[in-house]
Amino acid sequence: MEALTATVKQLTEILAQVGASLAAATQKLEQTTKSLLSSEESLTSTKELLASKEEELASTKEELASNKESLGSTKKELASTNEDLTLGNQSLTSVKELLVSTEEKLASANQSLASTKEKLEQTTSALTQSHMNTVNMVS
Repeated sequence: MEALTATVKQLTEILAQVGASLAAATQKLEQTTKSLLSSEESLTSTKELLASKEEELASTKEELASNKESLGSTKKELASTNEDLTLGNQSLTSVKELLVSTEEKLASANQSLASTKEKLEQTTSALTQSHMNTVNMVS
């Protein structure tokens, strides 16, 4: 009977140790569960953030595409403006050449007028002198 009591005592101690081990394992499982729940919440939050960033990226891509189109249009407008400026410069060059030519013609005409004026003055002087001579002869 003593042997039986000793065996029951040993089994009781072993059951107590198993119970303590189970309690420790249960505590560790609870901590692991809490950690997993926290990780799941963090993962869910990260997924939501990622989805938001993907939406932002899509929006940014659309903006870039729109800006690219706008840039293409602006380049065409600049090319057209450049052509207009080139034509304008050519016209200004033509006008400048015409003005230079006109200025030269005016200078030539002024010289011709000055020469004509001088000849008229000489003719007037000669006529005046002739008239004086005639008046002197008559008197």
